[in-house]
Amino acid sequence: YYWHDLIGLDAFGLQGEPLGRVAGILELPAHPVLLLVGDRERLVPLVRERLAKVDLDAGRLVLDWHPDD
Repeated sequence: YYWHDLIGLDAFGLQGEPLGRVAGILELPAHPVLLLVGDRERLVPLVRERLAKVDLDAGRLVLDWHPDD
């Protein structure tokens, strides 16, 4: 996926819990990081192990990330 395709998508955890909306992607030395904005800001590593599913048509992505992290 292109990064600009991910910006604006709604992010959810594996159990369907809302994590926020992708507001941007930070380019850090180790790997890119998703900036999610919702009830609070979250930074989630944009790595294969965390990105479970992307559905551009539905405007959502699923992350292997706990909402308390």
